[in-house]
Amino acid sequence: MGEARKHLHYVPRSIKEQMWILKQLFPGQVNQAPSGLQLKLALAFSNMSILESVALEGVFVVPRWERIASSYAKATEKVLDLLKKTRHLRNCRDGKILNYLKRNKDTEKLIGKIIEKNGMSDFDVVVIPAQTGILYQGKSFYQAKEKFLPDEFGLGIFEVACILLTHPERLCEENHLRILCADDYSVSPKGGKCNHIMYFGIQDGLLQCGRKSKDFASGLYGLASGIAY
Repeated sequence: MGEARKHLHYVPRSIKEQMWILKQLFPGQVNQAPSGLQLKLALAFSNMSILESVALEGVFVVPRWERIASSYAKATEKVLDLLKKTRHLRNCRDGKILNYLKRNKDTEKLIGKIIEKNGMSDFDVVVIPAQTGILYQGKSFYQAKEKFLPDEFGLGIFEVACILLTHPERLCEENHLRILCADDYSVSPKGGKCNHIMYFGIQDGLLQCGRKSKDFASGLYGLASGIAY
């Protein structure tokens, strides 16, 4: 975990800090963590040997998209709009997210497992042990997926965008590792699946959101993933 943090030029914030930021960004939609959440999570993670055996960067607090909007695509659009205001986002898919973005069912299922198993059903957030690319640096979507652990899942554009909101230092220079957002997918205007996934990177000093082929591989990019615990 230490090496991952070193190469990614940042240190993940505490759960308390992330909750405070999210509460400011989503007033009335994201509330402070209920009493006892910190202790509950600390106990859960202390028993997770997985945190020591893989290059997870830390624990991230992400709003549940259902608390943000009526659909996953609309919730994602709202988060991207916030990134435009706080990070000067250049979104090459601007205006098309709502039409083409679809949610991977496996990711939804495993995030649901975290919520149910850890008693988070009434929470506005889900807490995810995750990494934002270092573990699968240089690998394509397919190459990374082949190495996923049984309860590992790809972080979608919504989760990654939320992490960038709470950790603006994660992608602020062009030499920082760019993030492939696994497991969301776009649909063509004719209804067929496109062989693309979304990504975040820095270009010309600006945060950029675009898409790449699932076959694309480069040492400048890494696939983001989380673990259901």
